[in-house]
Amino acid sequence: MASSIRTVAGAEVLWAPSPGVGDLHETITIVKLNGPGTPAALVKAVEDAQTVHRAEILPGVRTLVSGTFTPGATPDAIMEALRKAELLQEE
Repeated sequence: MASSIRTVAGAEVLWAPSPGVGDLHETITIVKLNGPGTPAALVKAVEDAQTVHRAEILPGVRTLVSGTFTPGATPDAIMEALRKAELLQEE
């Protein structure tokens, strides 16, 4: 998936996708998007990615957050902050 994301002009993968977890094989990726690339192009690149689970579930984007995170922010820290703020509906 990271290689597909890198095809978007100006996309830099800051936190590479890890193997997905759960029934939907979900993962978190942090991407810096500069230049001519657009969020729509980024979503399309993810949807077109040739992942190992593609036959079972098509890759897609569930949530896209626009903004800049503080240095050292990790996907785990971001998710924990969302949980603490009661902004996640977890099953």
